[in-house]
Amino acid sequence: MNWIRRLWIWIKDARLLWLCLAVIIGALLTSSVIPIAIEAKLRVAGMFLQLSGVMTVAWGISETRKLFGRPSILRNARKWLNQFPPFRLKHVIVPFHGVVEASSSASARLSVWGNAPPNAALEERVQVLEKNLVRVKEASDVLEKKLHNEVRTRDASLSNERDLREKADNDIRAKLETTETGGLYISLIGIVWLCLGLILGTVPAEIISFLITVGLRSA
Repeated sequence: MNWIRRLWIWIKDARLLWLCLAVIIGALLTSSVIPIAIEAKLRVAGMFLQLSGVMTVAWGISETRKLFGRPSILRNARKWLNQFPPFRLKHVIVPFHGVVEASSSASARLSVWGNAPPNAALEERVQVLEKNLVRVKEASDVLEKKLHNEVRTRDASLSNERDLREKADNDIRAKLETTETGGLYISLIGIVWLCLGLILGTVPAEIISFLITVGLRSA
């Protein structure tokens, strides 16, 4: 059971290869049941393969559109049709009633400073000086706390902005990498289908003659 599971994973990894082979076999089987000549059957199979190869281009465009979140062709077409200019313009008058409010914000800082009278004693002057020092200390603590909060807020804002920018850069890098490399296998499948389709549609008589010659030699 473990080997079967690993085998299934191995087979599933090459799903695009199986899709490529399935389309080729399907084109050959579909053309073989049509009641026409063998040469015409090869041409029909070649036509199916060429159309399948062209469809891979549309497939890649659709995947790129979904990756970058672009609207579909149908949605763009509907939007373009809705923008068709009317023959007569409609004049619409909309009454407007509004109130404009004026708001202002201001910040002020009240500074209290004590002064001793000119004829104050030394003890009184010392008391006033102590009170002023306490006020200076309180104002310094407030400013320090405010500065610390502002620095912390700015650091957090810069950190969030850096994280968002790194995430956006990683998303863009992933999308570009997927766009450049994710469609390589799809394009390769399209090339295989187009090549086989061109060969079958261009030289079916030569292919039949070659197969007959090989069959006669082997016989």
